[in-house]
Amino acid sequence: KSGYTIVITEDKNHPFQLSDDLQKQAREAVGDKKDSGEKAKALFQWFQKNVTYGKLGRHKYKVGYRTSKEVFDDREGVCGEMASLYVAMARYVGLTANYVSVKKDNRDEDVVNACAGVKLRNKLVLVDPAYKT
Repeated sequence: KSGYTIVITEDKNHPFQLSDDLQKQAREAVGDKKDSGEKAKALFQWFQKNVTYGKLGRHKYKVGYRTSKEVFDDREGVCGEMASLYVAMARYVGLTANYVSVKKDNRDEDVVNACAGVKLRNKLVLVDPAYKT
């Protein structure tokens, strides 16, 4: 058990929303993998094939970040939205994952970015679907 509670709500302020389709996709993406690292990698690979960086769908929703469900439905989002979707999917498949605000990127440049932090083998590993790293 992951210790997380699945939240399905109409409250647009909750970023980690899970729909039935999103849950199904998370399960399919990881398949029968048991190892946390393999699960995290499988979700990342699913992202690379299925979610693009962009904000075309934002006009359909509120101003600000969309929820994980909205980003999943649109299959595109900006860094923080992609991070929220990754965290929601990772938590659903039993990974310990959190949203991480990033001020310096992997090239040591000042940025305003967000990614997911996944606990793997007692270490925090940053997963950034927007940066594809």
